[in-house]
Amino acid sequence: MKRNVQLLAGAVLVAGMAMAQAPANTTPSSTDVRGAAGGAASQTNQLTDRVAKETAARQTSTNTPPGAPVGGTKLAPEPKTKEEAAAMKEVIAKVNDPAAMQMAVDEFATKFPESNVRGMLYRQLMLVYEAQGNADKAYEAGRKSLTFDADDPLTLADCSFYLSSHTHDSDLDKDERLAEANKMANEAITNIDQLRLNAQATPEDKAKYKKVVLAQAYSSLGAAAQAKRDWPAAETNYAKSAEQSPDSATVLRLGFAQRMQNKLDASLASFEKAIDLGKASQAENVVQFATQQKESVEKQIAKQKAAPAATPAAAAPVAAPAAATQAPTTPKQ
Repeated sequence: MKRNVQLLAGAVLVAGMAMAQAPANTTPSSTDVRGAAGGAASQTNQLTDRVAKETAARQTSTNTPPGAPVGGTKLAPEPKTKEEAAAMKEVIAKVNDPAAMQMAVDEFATKFPESNVRGMLYRQLMLVYEAQGNADKAYEAGRKSLTFDADDPLTLADCSFYLSSHTHDSDLDKDERLAEANKMANEAITNIDQLRLNAQATPEDKAKYKKVVLAQAYSSLGAAAQAKRDWPAAETNYAKSAEQSPDSATVLRLGFAQRMQNKLDASLASFEKAIDLGKASQAENVVQFATQQKESVEKQIAKQKAAPAATPAAAAPVAAPAAATQAPTTPKQ
């Protein structure tokens, strides 16, 4: 999945780094949330450069106790000692090399078995793997993070989407995987106020982060419903996801769910919106796929208008192409 790594890493990566010279402002620039298929390496390089500059910027302190609620969110934990803070900083310095960073995070967790920042570091590793397009490794890092921070909505939402979008009819444990995906997505929504943010995040930042995570959770519920061919539930949850944070891939899936219910006018509008969003985020594969679906639906609508009064058989839903009956392989939000 492509997520706005710069958007969320600013809240996760340097949160709780007061002892390691935390940045004064971790609000990142806005990029495509989960749209374009390319640019992962570039995003990671930008992230590395930004973190290096920010962590060296100045010493930051806060009067709010670590972990205390702040504006409807939860402050990320901080390292307990200078040694732990220095070790954490070394881990973060490897953000441009996921394999090296994973080794460093594992070593950190072993060296500091009582540290309360282990979940945060594995969560950051998850985001780095996502930026590199390695969904399997991102999921592994996310599950590891949940062993330390079981209620973190960001990690829950991401792991949930991985399961719902990587589950197939041929999987013997399909029902169990989808049930777990739904459970994690619902927990992410329920625990949204447990989202770990740094003390410098503004109210606007907090609202933005929450919307992105909620969008991911609802998208996961939509993908799980789609895997079960429950098109009404898929439509409902994709619509909720798009309402939180409009994304070309999600709106494309929304169009699929609507078309599978023969809601042709609604699906046409969704495909058109997916095209616009895809062009804006340079998600060329989404644009191509949505354009194909849009043209197909237009022909279907024209054919229905040209036909005489529909018979019961003609009024039956017309199935979308086979590709639409499974979770689309378009980029994640």
